[in-house]
Amino acid sequence: MLPEWCSGRPATTIVGTKVIAGPGTSVFAKGGVSRQDRPGAYVASPEQLGLLQSYTGGFRWGVRAAEQAGNAVPPLIAIKVLEDFYA
Repeated sequence: MLPEWCSGRPATTIVGTKVIAGPGTSVFAKGGVSRQDRPGAYVASPEQLGLLQSYTGGFRWGVRAAEQAGNAVPPLIAIKVLEDFYA
């Protein structure tokens, strides 16, 4: 079940980690707590991270799935770029 804050707010930037941070500022103060470490952060599965990037369900990620999904070119964007390139 997704936390309540997941709906009704702008999209969160997904960084090279499987943790999707809850709402709040990303400014670090000395001794502050990162958004990824705050209560309410959501830990996504590799499949969920892939779906966010337009990969089909069941796509097989490697050992560092979160980093791979975060650095991957989403298939739908790749298709559009290649269609425009070869048009």
